[in-house]
Amino acid sequence: MLSFPSDSLKSMFNLTFLSLDDNLITSVSKRNLAVFKDSPLIHLNLSNNFITYLAPRALTQLKQLKILELHRNSLSFIKPKMFDDMAYLLHIDLNNNQLASLGSNSFTNLPSLRTLRLHSQKSGFEMTTIAHDAFQGINGNLERLFISDNRLAHFPHAALSREVYESLLYL
Repeated sequence: MLSFPSDSLKSMFNLTFLSLDDNLITSVSKRNLAVFKDSPLIHLNLSNNFITYLAPRALTQLKQLKILELHRNSLSFIKPKMFDDMAYLLHIDLNNNQLASLGSNSFTNLPSLRTLRLHSQKSGFEMTTIAHDAFQGINGNLERLFISDNRLAHFPHAALSREVYESLLYL
């Protein structure tokens, strides 16, 4: 599959799990996911594709989403508020992409997020920096943050202050 199959999915409004992994998808637009606006979709797997572009606010339409798998793609940046206001999101997997840095407000208004996988960015694109306010919207419930197998030269203390992230069990 070369592109997101929006038209084919129109009649599947009540899906709770959608797996489009191991395809050749290169981008995801807001229109692609509009069919699932206000749907019960709780698990979206877009891993093992060639995604380089994820439209701003495309994912925020998925109000019930709990698990998001975007690992093994070619995402090179996370726009501010890309995951904004996803109240039920528990798990985001972004490992093995091309995320060389995390900027301000990369993750905002994610009160339920428990697991964030950012480890093992692709060779030549290993993460080297994380902004001090990259995780400011996770609200202290984060339990597991995977950032190993990168090349972090600077990790600001405020990014994961123990006073804010009391629940953090694994780093």
